[in-house]
Amino acid sequence: MLPKNSSKRWFLVVCTRAVTYGILLDGLCDNGELENALEIFEKIEKSKLDFGIGIYNIIIHGMCNGSKVDDAWDLFCSLPLKGVKPNVKTYTVMIAGLCKKGSLSEADLLFRKMGEDGIAPIVVHTTH
Repeated sequence: MLPKNSSKRWFLVVCTRAVTYGILLDGLCDNGELENALEIFEKIEKSKLDFGIGIYNIIIHGMCNGSKVDDAWDLFCSLPLKGVKPNVKTYTVMIAGLCKKGSLSEADLLFRKMGEDGIAPIVVHTTH
């Protein structure tokens, strides 16, 4: 039997690990260390740590910025198989990556799928 409040401690440990990994991966991606980030990400995935969509968003974003849009797309498409549901940030990052690559028709299709999945886009207004 687990000691009283042990489930809370376990939750904190798991959350702390996920946040720490997220910070590490984000820093590596932002500093052009995508290959190192991908190695760590692979180890995290193998560990079966339940880290949610946040880590995937960081890696997909890093891949798109690192000119690995096709790899990012493969990861994006595999999310449902992993039991992970993309959120508005996941869609937004992937759409931006496709646009950056010049795959505008694919970006448009993904934008439409986002709406079909009931996810409202983030609207940003700019003035120049």
